[in-house]
Amino acid sequence: QGLDVNHRHTVVPEKFWGQKVSLRIEIFSGREEKQFPMFIKAYKIDKATYNTYWDLRVAVEAWQAIEEDTYKLVYQETLLKCIKLLDFRQVYSDDYYHRLKTIQSTLQLNLYQKFKELSPMDVYAIGHTHIDLAWLWTFQQAIEKGERSFSTILKFMKDYPNFTFIQSQPQLYQDIKEQYPELYQLIQRQIKEGRWIPEGAMWVESDTNLNSGESMVRQFLYGKQYFKNELGIESKICWLPDVFGYSPTLPQIMAKTNTPYFMTTKLSWNQMNQIPNDSFTWKGLDGSEVLVHFIPTVSVGYSPTPFYTTYNGMLDPLTLKKSWDRYINKDKNNFIMNAYGYGDGGGGPTIEMLETAQRLENGLPGIPKVKNSNALDFFENLEKSSEKQNFNTWVGELYFEYHRGTYTSIGKIKRQNRFAEFYLQNIEKLYTLYKLENYPRSALENLWKIVLKHQFHDVLPGSSIQEVYDE
Repeated sequence: QGLDVNHRHTVVPEKFWGQKVSLRIEIFSGREEKQFPMFIKAYKIDKATYNTYWDLRVAVEAWQAIEEDTYKLVYQETLLKCIKLLDFRQVYSDDYYHRLKTIQSTLQLNLYQKFKELSPMDVYAIGHTHIDLAWLWTFQQAIEKGERSFSTILKFMKDYPNFTFIQSQPQLYQDIKEQYPELYQLIQRQIKEGRWIPEGAMWVESDTNLNSGESMVRQFLYGKQYFKNELGIESKICWLPDVFGYSPTLPQIMAKTNTPYFMTTKLSWNQMNQIPNDSFTWKGLDGSEVLVHFIPTVSVGYSPTPFYTTYNGMLDPLTLKKSWDRYINKDKNNFIMNAYGYGDGGGGPTIEMLETAQRLENGLPGIPKVKNSNALDFFENLEKSSEKQNFNTWVGELYFEYHRGTYTSIGKIKRQNRFAEFYLQNIEKLYTLYKLENYPRSALENLWKIVLKHQFHDVLPGSSIQEVYDE
């Protein structure tokens, strides 16, 4: 399992208890000057105490999140009854455990089970860790972030049987396969079990404004080929949470590659104008249509605009409640998606999120129910809603009112990208005309993948650190 600022605990298997164990800890300082002291402690967890703590904590957080007076009273009466039962004067005694049992049954009876059929709102909760392949770090550091994060995800899949996880970008899967083959095999096993979902359709989460049309087609061609041939998945979602605006040609390419669904949150970062829908039909220049969902997950404590949302979501009652309140299309649809977990090497979901998810599967008064599901199930159900409710349509470019300087930054990279695109297309045309029998398919595919990798949305636009461009 990986350890990072968001994942500070790991469970030592029982076979090591009573033994001397050596730990090897890798530390990466990052780019910011700050102190981060490290202390190592060992605890033995008392399961009954641990489970009661989480039952109480989630109920208290739900009570704090809601505003309806009727539900407030239900929470207060139940929680007061439970708190009065707590007695820490003789922990681990028979009386102590009897009280914990009574607290748990009281919470189940009055909150967790009583209202499970009453919550009309569902949140499709999908574990996620958005990893920029390069940005404030190099490509190699991103691979190491992936190794740590994916190790943590696999550990959690053992501990939480309902936990599902989505990860895009074949380039990163390929890098993990080459550098961490054992980890890659474990990932493949979870993919076969349907709990690890490789999605995204494109080779990388690429910029869509600076690259050529042919490059966009290749992003889908090689991305979908990898998912299908290597991982056994027909990818149907263009998963671009962090890209700086979306070309009006994208729906046409998506429709022609059997990619009917599109997800982002980035347009919520607009400086001035809020996009008028979160779930809608997007029509391209040629009339092609795809179904769009902007994840409406709010970022509690960080909202530069009233409509700001995030793809690095938390999973707690307040976030779920506010995300549902923020969702624009409640009149047409009663469920939303939440991609939860820390991104960019933050390790993805945490124990806190997963413990909360377990307790919200039935819902709590005034809080949406959590469905541990996958993004494809969400979009297929959204499509059924759109057929009934006739979703609104957006025609043409999805323009991003922010990061505008990226279209001129590091001009030499943009020029070299265009040179590489023309060069590769010209080689292909010449072989097609004169030497088709000697067509160097493998060599050209490898060259294309190098170009596609560097069209990542923090590289080609010019928003990465100097070391990335030096490389």
